[in-house]
Order: sequence, then C-alpha cells, then structure tokens
Amino acid sequence: MTNFQIRLFLKIAFIIFVSITVTCGVFYFYADKEIVNSMGQFHITAENFLDYLLPAILTSGILGFIAAMVIAIFLPHSYGGPLYRIERDLKRIGDGDMTIRFRLRKGDELKVLAESLNIMLEKISSNVREMKSVSIKCSQLVNEHEKDKLK
Repeated sequence: MTNFQIRLFLKIAFIIFVSITVTCGVFYFYADKEIVNSMGQFHITAENFLDYLLPAILTSGILGFIAAMVIAIFLPHSYGGPLYRIERDLKRIGDGDMTIRFRLRKGDELKVLAESLNIMLEKISSNVREMKSVSIKCSQLVNEHEKDKLK
C-alpha cells in the first residue's frame, strides 16, 4: 500500500468513525432518556418504546449523515484541486505544449503522481529532441546525397 492509499483509507475511516459516533451518541441519548422516563410503565406500554425508538433512529441517522457530509465536503478539496490542475495541464500537453510541468500547492495530495508525470514529460521531451536531431541529420544526409547524385 502506498502512502496515498493509507492516507485516503484513514480519512475515509475517520469519516465513518465520526458518523457512527454521532449516530450512536444521539441514539444513546434518546434511548437512555426514553427508557428512564418510561421504565415504570415499560411492562405495560412496551409497544410505546418503539414509538420513542423510531425518532431516535431517524434523528441519529440524519445527524450522522450530516456529519459525514460536512466532513466529506472538505476531504475532496485536497484531491479535487490537484486532479483538476493535472487534468488541465494534461489537456495542454495533449495540444502539444511539452513545456508544461505539474506544480501542486504545499499540502496537496497526489504530489507523487505529479512528480512522476514531470519525470515522464522530461523523458518524452528528451526523446523528442533526440528524434528532431536525428531527423535533421537524416535530412542533411539526404540533401547531400541528392547533391552528389546531381553532380
């Protein structure tokens, strides 16, 4: 597992932990409160416990979902921004601009990907320069050969 995978796993696990904690906390609060309040009547009105349980489950589920969504809104920022910049630069490279280099902000995820892409671009640029040089030499040789042939 790479560092990226470990960090992503830990962040997702954190979101799940927070949502479960909020859900359990709300559920415990409602369940404890309602059980204590109806303990004297529990043997008589056992079906009423379910009436108290449903709002607790719905409330804890909604609050857990909201907590997960709030965390999830901020989690993709460190991934979404770099992915957007990499995609934008890849389009420019696709249009033929081989001078592009991927630069990410401090703290952005995917730095290893950006560095690997930069190394790949440098190697491609080097190969293109070498092919241009060979192409120029071939053109010169062909021109010299044609000149010799005309003589």
